[in-house]
Amino acid sequence: MFSSFFESRIRTFLFIVVPVLVLYLPTLRFGFSCLDDQWLILNNEEFLRTKDAFLRSFSVPVLERYYRPVFFLSVLLDYKFHGLDPYGYHLTNIALHIACILMLYLLMRAGGAGRKGSAILGLLFGIHPMTLHAVAWVPGRNDTLLCLFVLASLLCLQRWLTTKSLWPMAGHCVFFVCALLTKESAAVMPFVFFIMSYRSGLPGKHLAGTAASWIVVVVLWFLVRNSVVEVRHALPELPAAYLGEFFSAVALYIGKLFFPVQLSVVPTTANSWIWPGLLAIPLLTFYIIKCRKVNQRMATAGIAMFIITLAVPSAFATITGLREQYEHRAYLPLASLVLFFSMTRMRSGPAFMQAVPYVAAGLFFLMSLARVSVYTNERVFIDAGIKESPEFYIFPLQKGTSLILADSATYAIPYLDMAARLRPGLGKIYTLRGFAHGVAGSYSKAVSDYDKAIDNSEPHPQLHVNRLIACWKVRNIRC
Repeated sequence: MFSSFFESRIRTFLFIVVPVLVLYLPTLRFGFSCLDDQWLILNNEEFLRTKDAFLRSFSVPVLERYYRPVFFLSVLLDYKFHGLDPYGYHLTNIALHIACILMLYLLMRAGGAGRKGSAILGLLFGIHPMTLHAVAWVPGRNDTLLCLFVLASLLCLQRWLTTKSLWPMAGHCVFFVCALLTKESAAVMPFVFFIMSYRSGLPGKHLAGTAASWIVVVVLWFLVRNSVVEVRHALPELPAAYLGEFFSAVALYIGKLFFPVQLSVVPTTANSWIWPGLLAIPLLTFYIIKCRKVNQRMATAGIAMFIITLAVPSAFATITGLREQYEHRAYLPLASLVLFFSMTRMRSGPAFMQAVPYVAAGLFFLMSLARVSVYTNERVFIDAGIKESPEFYIFPLQKGTSLILADSATYAIPYLDMAARLRPGLGKIYTLRGFAHGVAGSYSKAVSDYDKAIDNSEPHPQLHVNRLIACWKVRNIRC
């Protein structure tokens, strides 16, 4: 059906790209959010405007925790051209997303998938609701960049395994290094490279030498990273409960990839359904066992990359105790799953199954179109966070802060109460709430909040001044 339509490269390109542009072009009018955009861009302008910022990107950790110079360079380039105008940052995100879709299409075609099937799967990837967080949220480009470099390195490796030419191997190494300098999870990719090379029948001597070169690259990257990023804590002892949390996180991700419901700006296993994943995992397992592999090498690499790249963010959030299963982290696993599906076929099935991709594309587009407005600006993003992630203090704190800045301090008190319940030891919350109580005329409550702020903050004379003023207002200078 419609096979002749895809005989034209231009029509195929438009089939993939136009719906993606319709979905994401409105984000060019969007602003920044209240999360990493603030620390990376808005509150980091002093660093961004320095003359040696490009060089220092390789010697300064991102958010004091990560070594991601290529990712930060992309932010820096946007700042050089667009300043603090969010338009340019969103434009880059859209361009990176389209580049990933086209790179995935090329990889599927290189593996032997047909033009029609590759185009439909590329479109499904491009408009999937789980890609929203990586595209509409500016810092989400970390995962689109990672995906772009990983897919490019796989494409080069595929061509090297076929031709044994020098240039594809050189490109493979360059893109792999770029992936490592974009996000730490790229360090697991040698496992996928090894599986792909082994399945291609690469002789043992060549396979061992190639694997050794990947290990050397990862070790060198690790040493450079540790020289820049301070290693603060050793891995904690993992109780049995961590294993349950890990598998819950994996089920959460897989469930949303197959049934993208209950999406959230900060999803966790506490505020998200697990049952879609429990339904999807046996279905995927059944398909893996029963399907016919058109390209055994690429199919194995695709499913291996899916499993490994999904396990990494699930394990990271579990071990660190953060439990935040951000949806942008599923960007590369989704591309891996699409690659796997493009290399397989069902041995038999009813005729109506041919319509499933088209129905899924329509549903995904409508779901993404309905949700993309969550990223419109800081206010809308915060409201979505309060609704979708009620256990995170940052959203009611930001809401209270914005209301105070808008001269609506009285309305900020309920949100600051919520933040204080969620994070009782944070002095900033009590400082803001003390100010809000003072504006509302509740000076006794203001004094109490300033006391808590003093107990839970670094020493600051202004806190004592604010407390003294509140005491004077209640005519109790000794309070």
